[in-house]
Amino acid sequence: MGKAINWKKKACDTFSLLVRTEAGFQCEFHAKLQEKGLPSPCRCNGAMQCCHKITRKKLSLLFDRRNVLCGCAGSNTWAHFNEKEWDELWRKMYSEDVEYLESRKNEIKHFKNWDYKFMIDEYKQKLEDL
Repeated sequence: MGKAINWKKKACDTFSLLVRTEAGFQCEFHAKLQEKGLPSPCRCNGAMQCCHKITRKKLSLLFDRRNVLCGCAGSNTWAHFNEKEWDELWRKMYSEDVEYLESRKNEIKHFKNWDYKFMIDEYKQKLEDL
C-alpha cells in the first residue's frame, strides 16, 4: 500500500512556487523596505520563500495572495523568531493590507482534499500562464 498524499502540503508547495515565480525569485521584503526607507532588521540571504504576513496557522489566510510575499530565507527566519517586531514591521510596509487581513484572519476555514486538489490545479494553470 502506497504512502498517503498530503494534499495540503502539495497545495502549499505549489502556491509557494507561484508566489516566488510571480516575484521573479526576487526578495520583495528587502525591496519594500528600501522603497519605504525603512532599516533592514536582517541581511538579505538564502533561497526565496513564500513569507506570510499573518501566520500560516490562520487557515483563512494561508492561500490569500494579499497575505504573502516572496522573501529571502533570512527575512523569513528573522520574522519567525521575532514575531512581535515582524507584526509591527509588515503593518508599516503593507499598510494597505492591514484592514483587509485583520477582517479575515479569524474566519473559520475547513478544506478537504478535493479543495487542495482544486487549488493545485488552479496554481499550476497560473504558473503555465506566466
